[in-house]
Parts: sequence; structure tokens; C-alpha cells
Amino acid sequence: MPFMSKKIRPSRRKTFVPLIIAAVFLFFLAAVFFYFYIVKPTSGIFLDFKVPEKVVAGEEFKLQFLFLNESSNLLENTEISLHLPHGVYFKDAEGEARRKTLSLGQVSIGSVYKDYFELVILDIFEKEKEKEFTLEATYFPALFSRKFTLNEKFKVSIKTPFEVDIAAPEQVFSGENFEWVFFCKNNSSKDIEVALELVAPKEFSSDFQETTLKIKAGEEAKLNFKGNIILPENSFFDINLKAKSKFNGQEYLLLETTANLKIAFSPLSFKFFLAEKEDSFVFPGEVLNYNLVLKNNAEISFTDLIIKTSLEGRMYDFDSLKLEEGVFDSASKTIIFNPSDIPELKELEPGETKNLGFSINVISDYPVKDISDKNFELLAVSRVESPTVPYFIQANKTVNVVVLNLKVKGNLRVDSQAFFRDAPSGILNDGPFPPLVDIPTNFTVHWLVYNYLTDVNNIEIKAKLEPKVNFTNTTVVTIGTLDFNSETNEVIWRIPRVLANSGIINEPIKAIFQIQATPSIESLNYFMPLLSETIILGYDEFTGLNLTGFDYALTTNLTDDLTIKPLEGLIKQ
Repeated sequence: MPFMSKKIRPSRRKTFVPLIIAAVFLFFLAAVFFYFYIVKPTSGIFLDFKVPEKVVAGEEFKLQFLFLNESSNLLENTEISLHLPHGVYFKDAEGEARRKTLSLGQVSIGSVYKDYFELVILDIFEKEKEKEFTLEATYFPALFSRKFTLNEKFKVSIKTPFEVDIAAPEQVFSGENFEWVFFCKNNSSKDIEVALELVAPKEFSSDFQETTLKIKAGEEAKLNFKGNIILPENSFFDINLKAKSKFNGQEYLLLETTANLKIAFSPLSFKFFLAEKEDSFVFPGEVLNYNLVLKNNAEISFTDLIIKTSLEGRMYDFDSLKLEEGVFDSASKTIIFNPSDIPELKELEPGETKNLGFSINVISDYPVKDISDKNFELLAVSRVESPTVPYFIQANKTVNVVVLNLKVKGNLRVDSQAFFRDAPSGILNDGPFPPLVDIPTNFTVHWLVYNYLTDVNNIEIKAKLEPKVNFTNTTVVTIGTLDFNSETNEVIWRIPRVLANSGIINEPIKAIFQIQATPSIESLNYFMPLLSETIILGYDEFTGLNLTGFDYALTTNLTDDLTIKPLEGLIKQ
């Protein structure tokens, strides 16, 4: 019987054995690498610290640290660094140093290094808080070429060295004399010398004077002051007191406190407003009709009332001022209503009302001469006062004041021009002129932007091409982007921002684009329309208003091209 051959397949087990051996070998190499290059250089290296349980701000304290090398490596170029949070300073450093490094150099096996940083915390706007520090050790283990880093983060609790506060009435009458009190308590273990600085509105008057106050450890201080302010009723103002102290010859703000006060409604009611006007902006040439209304809400009569209204602003047209009553002091730009001219102001009985008024125009143009002439305002401050004082007000007269502030609206304008001969633009226009029926002729359109008085952003200039007019994609644009929308047949120029008085005190911003017009027989002996009315839009940053401007549509009657004669742009056969 003949022998039959039999195919022998290799064992799966024998195939995987080499792979398993290789994987185990690679794992072994990885473990060795991890141990000798990662674990071994860092094992046995310890960084520890010690800080006070609580630190009093403004007082020096020590941050002690310990660096221990119990590894099997000699350490080279060893450094210990401390990173400071905001408001913490090194005692022996100047300015705002945020990091300090101590060089340990070479640290042998088994060595212990102890040292400290001297610090002071000067940022204490809250009564209790924490500051986080980072202590860092860097070193090069012997036989290793790379640097290793060990970090320790920790927090320090802070106690304020002293407390400050202001006691003042919640509300006062305009012109009333009121008392406010400053308190200070020293919670630290040493005397503190602080400089006091008052921050308040310019209208606020007080007998406070900037002074340096020395408060002994554990003691309190209390200072009484008088204050007076004239502001519109129902308005608010702040009295802010800052406490500063010197450290290493440099002054730091330690603490501040603020009192918020309200101006109470006056028994002598006073309204000052513009008739038939609700917004707070004006435009050149506008007529402003000011109304003043007095009303006595007290149970006594107010006598000898005087009203003074001061007008401030370059765009007031003082020659247009109209007064039915009162006088105008041209030197101080003040309108005065007094009892000698108006008998009704000699006495205003309980519940009685008195109406006054005047009108003045805004000048008809913008008085722009240089780049600083921007963001104009028209300020009117009207004040009424009487020597009569109700018993419940601590003042030598009753005062009420109203302030009206009007912003002058800017003006964004575009000038749309068309040219046939336009070599200065660098664009050559082809075709016949006068234009001929069914024969293309090129023109260039210039858009010039003028912006008066205010900065404007998100500017968009757009216009539609008329029928038989095409966009050639030839443009000259130095700012923004100019695009053609083939679906709407619009040319659109977008500019991110235009500064005040661009085009007024300097050259206007300009964009140029070329179009091609092919007159039809319907245009014969007429001027052919080229571009629709041009619209310019933008946002006035000063007034918060949207501005809009327009310019006329363009035809082949090229009035801006001085090389073209009148009627030369009529379409010919």
C-alpha cells in the first residue's frame, strides 16, 4: 500500500511563545527605566515646611523649611524657591518680587538643610482669609542629565491687624451739614502708624484733613468729621477712606472702608427738564426748550428764592438765548432768576408751584479744529436756594440742584462719486465716452467717508448696481473689506472702526471699485443709471446711537469728473 503524504500544521502555542517572551522583556526594560530614571532619582528626597498657625497682616513672620536627601544620589545645583501670592512680600526684597531662590549647591547623601524666608502680608481687604504659597525644590541627581522638581503647596491663615469702619447717615439733604465718624482698632501686638486718605466726589466738602494716625497695640481710635454735599435729590455718593502704611520705605494700602449715602428728597421740590424731549442727545441746529418747576412741599413758606442755571458746552448758541424772565450773565454763562426781578420768588407758600423757562439753540455746525475736538456735551446745572430752612434740616439754607447732560450726536457721511477718466486711481477705464448703445464702457466709483465728532464702529456702506451694470472685481481699498453680492447685486464696504473727525481734519477714508455699463436703446439721449443711492451705517460709541447717512444715485452724468463737459454723458447711438 503506497504511503500517503500528510500536511503538518505548526503549533499555535509555539507561534506565540516568542511574542510572549518579547513582551515580558519589554515590560522588564520599562520597569527598569521607570525605577532608575523616575523613582530612584526622587525617592528619599523630602521637602517640608513650618509656618505660624495664623499670621497677622503687616507683621513679619518666618516660613521655615527643611530639605532632606536620604536618596542614594548626590544632588547637584540644588535650589529652593518660594513663590508668593498677591499681597505678600519678602522682607528684604524691593518692589513686587514674586519669587525668591536660595542656592544649596551640592547636597550630599544624608544631608539636611534648614533655612527660612522672612515675609510680610500687606493685602488685607477682608477680615479673615488665606494665602496659598508654593515651595519648590529643583536638583540634578548625580549621573542624571535632567532636572527634577519637587513642589509643596500650603495655605496660611491671615488675621487683620486692625479694623476700620465709617459711620454716617443713610441719607442726607442736599446742602445739609452732617456728621460722619471714622473708627479704627489695632488688633496687632505692636503699634501701627497709618496714613488716612479720603476719596469722595468733588462736590463733597469736609473738615477732614489727610493725616497720619498712630494707634497703639490693642487700642481703638475714633475721629469725628463734618460733611456737606450738594447733589441732585435721590442720587447716591460714597465716602471712601483708605488706610496706608509704610514698609521698607514703601507705602502700601492696608485697608479701606466705604460709606454709601443717599440724597433725600428735598422739601423744596425742583424739576429741570427739556420740554417734548425724552432722549439725552442733541444734533446741530436743534432748539432746546428748558423748563424749571418749583414746588413747596414743606409746611412753611420759602422766601427769597434764587435760581441759577449755568450752561457749559461749545455747541450752545448763546446768541439764540431767549428769556421771558431773569437775566443772563455772559461772563459766567449763567441764567439768574432772583426775587428782585421776579416777585413770585420773594415767597413760595406751602403747596405753591412756580414755572420758569428759557430756550437756546445748538449751533448749526460742528466746531471741529483738531483731533481733540470730539465727544461734545452740553451741560446745564440748575440750582435753587432759599435762606429758609425747615427745622429738621441741619443747614444754613435749603438747596436743591438738578443736572442735565446732553451728548451731541455724531454725523457719519459718505460721498459717492463716479469717473471715466481716472488715471490717479491707477485704474484705466475702457470703452467709448460719450457712452454708446450696446457697447460697454468702464467707470470707477469712489466712496469717501467723513465722520464728525465721535468714534464709530461696525461701519457698512452699500449700494446696488443698476441694470446693465456689472462689477469688474477691480478695487482699491486701504481699510476694511469690499465685496460684491451677486445675489442682491450690491457692493458692500465694511470698516471695523472710524475715528472721530476722519475726513474732517485729514483725508477721508476711500474705497474705489470699477464697474462696466452697457447702455440699452432705452437709455438713448438720457443719462444711464449706474449705481443706486449709497447708504452708510455705523454705531456711535459716544452716544450709543445707530448713525445713518445717504448720498445720491450715480448716472453717466459724471458731475465729479472735471474732464467731462455738461451733457457729455448722454447715451449716443
